[in-house]
Amino acid sequence: MFGIGFWELALIVLFILLVMGPDKIGPIARALGRAMREMRRGVDEFKDTFQIEEQVRDIEALRSEIVDGVRDGVVDAARRQVIDDEQKQVLDDLKEEIEDVEVEIVRPSDSGDGDDG
Repeated sequence: MFGIGFWELALIVLFILLVMGPDKIGPIARALGRAMREMRRGVDEFKDTFQIEEQVRDIEALRSEIVDGVRDGVVDAARRQVIDDEQKQVLDDLKEEIEDVEVEIVRPSDSGDGDDG
């Protein structure tokens, strides 16, 4: 866990046994276990905090992409609507021109038939 192998741990336990005596090993081991557990908990919370921050950044990036995509889609739809409106106006103008030409074509032939008869 902390880069301590079996032999290093055995040497530490032997040293504590020699210095403190066998009757103090139990409470020292429990205290050491509690300290390691608390340290592990602190490290895990620290990791969780960074993971949450990373997830928040990912969500913000995704939100930004979605907003940009929606904005681009709305702009494209608006452009298409403007183009559609412009095309509709051109078609209406063409229809009016065709109707005017048809009226001009029909009038001379109608008036020409009436003069001949």
